[in-house]
Order: sequence, then C-alpha cells, then structure tokens
Amino acid sequence: MESSVDEVKKAIDKAIAIETPKLQNWQTLKVDVQFVKEGVRVDCYPVIKIDKDIPIPLKSKQAPSRKHKGLSDAIRTLEINDSFFIPIPDNMSAKSFRDTIFSRVSLIKKKRKDKLSVTTREVDDGIRVWRIA
Repeated sequence: MESSVDEVKKAIDKAIAIETPKLQNWQTLKVDVQFVKEGVRVDCYPVIKIDKDIPIPLKSKQAPSRKHKGLSDAIRTLEINDSFFIPIPDNMSAKSFRDTIFSRVSLIKKKRKDKLSVTTREVDDGIRVWRIA
C-alpha cells in the first residue's frame, strides 16, 4: 500500500507532466495541493517566472510594457532585486506595454501602501521587470 507521501508525489508528477509541455519559456508552474475526501487534489497552472539577481542593463531608446495575464500577480510577488521576463504582445508597441506595467505598479502601490518601485528594460523581444524598492 502506498504512503500518502508517495500518493502526493505521484499526483504532482502527473500534473507537472501534463502541464509542462504547454509552458512558454518565460513561464513556470505553480502547484497547489489539497487533501479532499477522495484523496489528493493537485492543481498545476502556469505563472510568470520570477528570476533572481539578473543585472539591469543600461537604458535603451525603447523600454516596452504591455497588458498580459498574470502581470499584476507577478509584480505583487517580486522581492527587491527579483525580476521577470514577459514578451511584448504583437498588437502592442513597447511604449504601450511599458505604460501598462507602470499603471499596474501604481495600482498595487495604492492598495498595499508600500514603496514598491520597478524598472524595465526591453530584452529579447520582451520586457524584463525588476523590483528595485
């Protein structure tokens, strides 16, 4: 008979195997595990990947920002010196995308009442967002 730890590990492995092929290179998986009457429930879904200690490049003439699902959650998750990459949508300019990012940051700052501060740079057909305070 399998232990509950083995059962949980198998359920997580199965969920990851199903969802991993669907990921974009700027995403990672979040796994939520719940114990229910029937056993174990594992939810596995893509989120924006948070990176640590990526140096901030010098500013270029363009720094983009675009609307994207999960953007606010990723911004809320950032700790100082963390960063994430997000591709620039085909239907948006770099400036529009950057404006969207800073608009989201402004809304989050008002709700949290903290000194959240970010900077962005256009890199590899996308934008990298760093939390600097």
